[in-house]
Amino acid sequence: MIDICIGNYNTKGYLIKCVESFREHTPIEHNLFVVDNGSKDGSVEWLKSQKDIISIYNPQSIGYGASINQGLKQGNSPFVCIVSADVEVLNGWWEMGNVCIGKFAVVGPKLIFPDGRIGGCGVVGTDEKPILRGWQEEDKGQYDKAEEVLSVCGALFVMRRKIWEELGGFDERFFLYYEETDLFRRARNAGYQILYYPKVKAIHHWNKSPKDDGIDHIELSKKLYQKKWNGKHI
Repeated sequence: MIDICIGNYNTKGYLIKCVESFREHTPIEHNLFVVDNGSKDGSVEWLKSQKDIISIYNPQSIGYGASINQGLKQGNSPFVCIVSADVEVLNGWWEMGNVCIGKFAVVGPKLIFPDGRIGGCGVVGTDEKPILRGWQEEDKGQYDKAEEVLSVCGALFVMRRKIWEELGGFDERFFLYYEETDLFRRARNAGYQILYYPKVKAIHHWNKSPKDDGIDHIELSKKLYQKKWNGKHI
C-alpha cells in the first residue's frame, strides 16, 4: 500500500498525463492525493470530476513542500510517493517501494526528458560540491547501476512513511526548490541512505509550473539552505 501525492499549480495538461500514468501503471493498492495550489487553468474543475482522486484545494499557493506535507497527512500507508505534476511514471515504478527497505529511506528513479535526454541520475559529490549526473546527456545506458547517492531528484521519489514522519516531512520555509535537498540531507544525518534506482525510469517534462509571482525562488531557497546548513538554524 502506498500513498501517492501530487503537487499541482496551473499545469492541468501535465497533471492529467501524470494521473493517467499512475492509473495505467499502478497494479498495487494505493491512494492518490492531489493538492492544488490555487490553479486558475481548469485544474480544479477537472479534479472535482475525478472519483478516484482525493483532492485538496488551496485558495492560493502555500508552496510545493507545504502542499505535499498537507496531502500526505491525509494518508497512513507505509510508503509515500512524492511526485510533481509534470512527471509521467512508467511500468514498474512501484518497484521503488520494494527496495526502500533497511538502510535505504529514499529511492529515486532515472529521469528522462520527453526527447530522450537524461534529466537526472542522482546527485553525487559532497554537500558542499554536489554534482547532478547526466544532465541533458543522451541516454545511452550510462548511470544504469543502482547505488547510494547524495540525493535524487525531488520530482519523483518513494520514501517510508515512518521516516518521512520522523523527519517532519519537508521544511515548509522552502517555498519552492531545495526542499528535497534539505530533506535528504536530514535523512542522511539521521543515519539513513538514499538509493538511486535506474531500473525504474520516469518521464520528466521539467519546470512546467508557471513562475508568475516575480520572485526568484531558486535564489531565495538557495540562500535559505546555505544559511540553515552553515550552522545558523533559522
